[in-house]
Amino acid sequence: MQWPQAEGEFREVLRLQPNYGLAYFNLGITLHRQGQLQAAKEALEHALSLVGDLPQAAVQLGRVAMDQKDVPEAERRFKQAQEWQRSIESRQ
Repeated sequence: MQWPQAEGEFREVLRLQPNYGLAYFNLGITLHRQGQLQAAKEALEHALSLVGDLPQAAVQLGRVAMDQKDVPEAERRFKQAQEWQRSIESRQ
């Protein structure tokens, strides 16, 4: 995957649709893959602010926290993802 190209495409989507939470989620993954940890964290947190309980975003935030050597934050995010997933499953 060409991560810089993907980043540019997600940024273009967000220019056209600035409240598209899943584009922020994908941008966060793309930034993380490029080693831009703080920018990835910000994009993923923004995705959560737009979408709400998105377990996948919490998992990605946990992975970013692990790469930042912030184990307590990583654990918190992984637990959050589990809780949200259980909540989603209980509603189905």
